[in-house]
Amino acid sequence: MTVAMMGVLFGLVLLLLLVHLRRSRQIRRMADTLEAFAENNRNLRIRLFTKDPALTLLALRINRLAEQFQGMEERTAYLEAERKRLLTHVSHDLRTPLTSLLGYVEALRRDPDLTEGDREEYLEVIEEKAKRLTVLINDFFELAKLEAGDTEIRLRPMDVCERVRESVLTFYREITEAELTPEIRIPDGEILVLGDPYATERILNNLIGNALRYGREGGVIGVGVREEETCVWVEVWDRGPGIAEEELPRIFDRLHTGDRSRNPHMRGSGLGLTIVKQLVEKQKGEIRVASDPHRKTVFSFSLMKAKESGSRIPDPLPPL
Repeated sequence: MTVAMMGVLFGLVLLLLLVHLRRSRQIRRMADTLEAFAENNRNLRIRLFTKDPALTLLALRINRLAEQFQGMEERTAYLEAERKRLLTHVSHDLRTPLTSLLGYVEALRRDPDLTEGDREEYLEVIEEKAKRLTVLINDFFELAKLEAGDTEIRLRPMDVCERVRESVLTFYREITEAELTPEIRIPDGEILVLGDPYATERILNNLIGNALRYGREGGVIGVGVREEETCVWVEVWDRGPGIAEEELPRIFDRLHTGDRSRNPHMRGSGLGLTIVKQLVEKQKGEIRVASDPHRKTVFSFSLMKAKESGSRIPDPLPPL
């Protein structure tokens, strides 16, 4: 072997050694980053300055796993906080009417001076609080079943126009007693959608009930159906105080009741709109909300069309 060949061989060995040392150093850096990540420094990511494709791919995949793990951890923490908040909220909403209810029962049993009118008034209060407890408990268990996937949603062709008309008629007495002017825009013919009749009825009852509760002072309640190429939108609106802009992103969150619900006579369970969102999404639809306070607050949800329908579309609903 000549001196030149030995020099080349020595150079190759030295180059391989340098490559090995550099790769070892980079692998150690990756190991140190992973160890720090495991010790709760979740924001760390592997950063390498290398042209080695294998190391680059490995770093990318480790970083992706780290991001997924961090996202799952944050989601778990959020769900745990929501669980605690839910228990606190439900416990409070159960305890308050129960304490009041028991107080009235005790008065009925032990106060001999109560007049017949007082007794009748106390019984009405007891009935009202018992009904509120029933609604809260039913909402709680319905949401739990939806989130656990135990609620069966059967999608089948149904006439959404007829379903909306039936729901509006259900609230005819309440609309009349509240002296609200109804603005109903529903096509004359049928429009077939893929939906679950019970779930759709539950959605409509909740949205119309909310419009009656919160939009009473606006004097108008609107319900409309409009058809698009692949879906149908149902809209329920009122001209009440509306929803503050900062509340809109959280309006469908579990237990969110907003400023309007600080009035105890208007306050709901905070679960209704969450149930509505779940029922809409389980029917492969979408739900939206828009609010211009004291002008127009609109809740709208979509259902997928079952087939083309020859319906006459009414004039467009008034814009916000």
